[in-house]
Amino acid sequence: MAIVPIHKQVTKTVLAEFGFSENMQEAAARANAAVDEKQNNIATETNLHAMRGYVGSGIQSRMQTTPETRVAVRALLKKAEADIMRAIREGSRERAVLLIGAALHTIQDREIHHYEPWPYEGIANAVTLDPGYMIMHGVRDLCLIRYVSGGYAATPQAGALTMETGLRLPVSTPVSMGLRGTYRQHYGGRPEWIGLLSVCIGDCHQGRPATRRAIDPPVPLGSAHASPSLAQPLWTYRIRVKPQELQQATEQSRSFVRRLQNAAGPSDWRRLIGH
Repeated sequence: MAIVPIHKQVTKTVLAEFGFSENMQEAAARANAAVDEKQNNIATETNLHAMRGYVGSGIQSRMQTTPETRVAVRALLKKAEADIMRAIREGSRERAVLLIGAALHTIQDREIHHYEPWPYEGIANAVTLDPGYMIMHGVRDLCLIRYVSGGYAATPQAGALTMETGLRLPVSTPVSMGLRGTYRQHYGGRPEWIGLLSVCIGDCHQGRPATRRAIDPPVPLGSAHASPSLAQPLWTYRIRVKPQELQQATEQSRSFVRRLQNAAGPSDWRRLIGH
């Protein structure tokens, strides 16, 4: 779930373009944010965030496949659109605005989450069971990065935690800045910190996260010559964020509202926005 301030910002920006008042923008933004209160792992809640969840019950319970989730999210948005149009035609302005805000949450998350699974029973459960993933998930949802990856590996001599992230630079050329930090603790010895910084054309990161033996020296970000690791990582994640995903979330939100406007017609739309 993209963080609440980003959801609210995108929602208010788009609705302002279509003539909604500041009060209506704020109401829709609150309805959008309220969707993030639904964080269980059942499909009826995960699909609101364009993520996979559990279907069935008991021993028949299983995680949705990606194609099933795509179909479910499309159906969810189709129903939301029908409910919004019904509210517009009935003159229920407040209900229509709240429904628009909630639907935009799913549309925005669809561009960020890419139907990844959500097997957790809530945020606290996710942090407890899978802190590595939640670190990656949280950083990704800031929508400020190109990618983030990390890993933990242990050997009989030492344990090492490696994190790497790439930031977008505000220039027209596709340039990214990559920062890798490694913390390693030799058992019975002093902890060590290693950091590397690279500036690259395009993305610095190539290949898998740098989860390595403690005796291996760090290699530059994106190096294709990483020596093989003898340690099996206890966890390793890579979440990639395309630079245009926040822009796509905004554009898809805009397209949804434009479709509502066209379906409503000039008269009903002016009545909805109060003009």
